[in-house]
Amino acid sequence: MTSRPSSPRRQRTLQDAIEDLLVKERLDLPPQLRELDAQVEAVELNLRRLLPRHWAAMLSDSPLT
Repeated sequence: MTSRPSSPRRQRTLQDAIEDLLVKERLDLPPQLRELDAQVEAVELNLRRLLPRHWAAMLSDSPLT
């Protein structure tokens, strides 16, 4: 069975549905866990932003700036 490439519209629809489920899941959490979840998400986003830069610097043997 071969998979057919998804259209950008279908990919966006699926991504929106997943995000909606995640938001609903977060709303079902008690306030303290919602706050912790938001803090963990902020750390994850920062890591995603910083790690590629760090890896690029390591591969080029240049110092991080």
